[in-house]
Amino acid sequence: MANLIQELARAMHEMLIGFARFLPRFLEMLIIVVIGWIIAFVLKSLLRSLLRITRFDKLSEHAGATQLLRGAALPSSSELLSRFVFWIAWLGFILVGINTLGIVGLSRTFPVSWVPTRLFAALFILFFGLLAASFFSRAVLLRGVNADVPSPRIISWAVRP
Repeated sequence: MANLIQELARAMHEMLIGFARFLPRFLEMLIIVVIGWIIAFVLKSLLRSLLRITRFDKLSEHAGATQLLRGAALPSSSELLSRFVFWIAWLGFILVGINTLGIVGLSRTFPVSWVPTRLFAALFILFFGLLAASFFSRAVLLRGVNADVPSPRIISWAVRP
C-alpha cells in the first residue's frame, strides 16, 4: 500500500513539473497571439486609411470589381483587402504562437511557412478569376448586342460561372 502511495505521489509530482514547464510557454503563446491581434488590427486600419486616401474603391469600380463584389454580397474592395491583410497577419501570429508551445504534433500539423502563402495565392486566383469572368461576361454581352444576336444576356450569363 505504501508503494502505491509513493507511485501516485511521484506521478503527481511529475505532472506538476510538466505543467510548470508548459505554463510559461502557454503564457508566451497568449502574449504572441494578443500582440499579433493588435498588430493585425493596426495594419488593417492603416491599410484601410491608405486605400481610402488613394481612392482604391473608385479604381475597383472602374475595373468592374465593385459590381462583382456587390453581386456576391461582399463589402467594398478596400474593406475586403484590409480584412484579408488582418486575417493573414493574425493567422501568422497564431501559427507562431502554436510553434512556441513546442508540442511536436501541433508544429507538424500547422507548419508556419505554407498556410499564409497558399491562402494568399488561392484568394488571389479567386479574386482575379471572378474579375476576369465579369469582364468576359460583359465583353460577350456587348459583342452580342452589337452583332444583333438573339438573347445576348443568356449567352453572357453562360460565360460567367
